[in-house]
Amino acid sequence: MATQNPEIIIWKPAGDNRPPVGVVESGWLPGEQPPAEYENFMSNYYGTAIEFFILNGNPSHSTAYPYQDGAVIKSGSGLFISLQVNQNVVPVEGGNDIWAEFYSSNNLVPWSKISGKPTTYPPTRSSSTVEGGLKSRLSGTTLYLTNDGSDA
Repeated sequence: MATQNPEIIIWKPAGDNRPPVGVVESGWLPGEQPPAEYENFMSNYYGTAIEFFILNGNPSHSTAYPYQDGAVIKSGSGLFISLQVNQNVVPVEGGNDIWAEFYSSNNLVPWSKISGKPTTYPPTRSSSTVEGGLKSRLSGTTLYLTNDGSDA
């Protein structure tokens, strides 16, 4: 069955009616109802943020956020994958020890030219558990199951 993108509705509040910092930090108290101006601001904010991700696909790089290993972002005319947890490290054309550029100016960068790339994407994470005699192990995106006593 084909899926259809939802209609993007951007709520249009009158003016910039952000809730005060104290309210943002503490949230609304039980039983408290936010004023319409604040609710309108938040509805517009959410709609605009969702529209950004739908139209741009990947978030643009920001030094304000910590990026996890394997994060994918836009910077300049390229797409970059994070090679390690980082913050305040700006990706550079061609990549560096922190960010590998894998798409640039509408041209796919050859895999062989990506320095420091992970061997798999997403980066392999492994875990193993035993539950009721059934052993499971997750490796990357593959789930292994066994109940014969051997390693999953």
